[in-house]
Amino acid sequence: MKYDLIIVGAGIGGSALAAVMAKAGWSVLLLEKQAQYEDRVRGEWIAPWGVAETRRVGLYDLLKGAGGHHITSHVTYDESLPPELCEQAAVPLGLLPDIAGPLCIGHPHHCETLFGEAARAGATALRPAVIERVTLGAAPSVTYTHEGVTHKASAPLIVGAEGRQSEVRSAAGIGLHQDKPHHWFAGLLVDNVKGIDDTRQSIGTERDFGFLAFPQGGTEGARLWRLCAGRQAPVYRRGPGAAVSGGVPV
Repeated sequence: MKYDLIIVGAGIGGSALAAVMAKAGWSVLLLEKQAQYEDRVRGEWIAPWGVAETRRVGLYDLLKGAGGHHITSHVTYDESLPPELCEQAAVPLGLLPDIAGPLCIGHPHHCETLFGEAARAGATALRPAVIERVTLGAAPSVTYTHEGVTHKASAPLIVGAEGRQSEVRSAAGIGLHQDKPHHWFAGLLVDNVKGIDDTRQSIGTERDFGFLAFPQGGTEGARLWRLCAGRQAPVYRRGPGAAVSGGVPV
C-alpha cells in the first residue's frame, strides 16, 4: 500500500502530525505499538507558545473540549519563607496575548484524543502494530504486523515519532546523544486532591527535597514531581490515591 506519509509512533507528536496532515489532504498511515496508552510523565503541560501552535494547526478546541485546562499562575515555595508570603508573590502565566497560560491534559487522554482525531481526519490509524522492518533510501517502506497479518507500506516520507528507542532513527543511522544523568524525577498522579487552586502550579524545596506540582483539571487529580539530586533513584510507594508513573533521569 502506498501513502504520502507513514508515521511510526502515535503518541502526542505522531498523532498530532497525522491529524494535521490528513486534514491537509495527505494519505497518512499511523502505527502505534501499544493497544492502550500507558500513563507517562510527559506531554501534560503545554507552554503558552505551544498553546499558540495548537491554535495555529487547529487542535486547540479539540484539546480544550477533551478536558484541557489552563494554568494561570505560578508559586515558588521555599522552606525559609512563610507559604502565605510566597503565594502573595504568585507569577501570572499569561505570557502571550489571548492565551491564559499553559494548557494541561493527562498524558493517556491526550494521546487518545489526538489518535482519534487522526482517524476522524482520514488517517489509517492502527494499533497495536508491531514494526518488523524499516527501509529507508530510494524506496522507503515500513513492514508491520497488525491483527496477525503482515503488511508492507511505502511512502516518500517516513517519520519516527516513537521515542528514544526509535526504530526509524536506528534505520537512518542517527545516533542517540544523551547527557549523563545528574538528577532523578519521579512523577506521581495523585487522586482526590482537595483544597488547591486548580489554575495554579507550584514548585518548592525543603532541604534536599524538591517538588513540582500542577493540577490536571476536572477529576484527573494533580501531577506531582519529586526531584532528587545525584545518581540514586527516588524511592516511592504505590498506594490508595496515588499512581506512580516512574523515575526519569535528567
